[in-house]
Amino acid sequence: MAITLGEQVDEALKEWYSVRGQEIPADEIGIGAIIDAAEAAEANRLESALTTIDETSVVPEYGTPEFWAYHRAKKLAENKRREEEGLPPLPTKKEIEAEKAKKKAEREKLAAEKKAAQAAKKAEKAEKKAIK
Repeated sequence: MAITLGEQVDEALKEWYSVRGQEIPADEIGIGAIIDAAEAAEANRLESALTTIDETSVVPEYGTPEFWAYHRAKKLAENKRREEEGLPPLPTKKEIEAEKAKKKAEREKLAAEKKAAQAAKKAEKAEKKAIK
């Protein structure tokens, strides 16, 4: 059973106020339902944008709300296609950045190891030269 973001928010509010021994204020009751409704509206908007993508091949001007809706809908369509083919979804920006950071850390580690090995080799040569 999937727990929606709204349900998670409602549970967190209940827990937060119960720990403090307070009642949930009236303006915060049902905020989870509002969040769920907003998510559903966004999903519907993306779905309608997806049908618009199929109808038009013109990309809206970069940076406009229509462009970002077009972009999200196009990515959603690609992820659906990949899911149907049994492929993993496209990576998110955070996943891409994390992978780049991981590769950079690996390169830096290898460079440090190489530098340490060169320094050890140089010290060994200097020691041999000093013995002669």
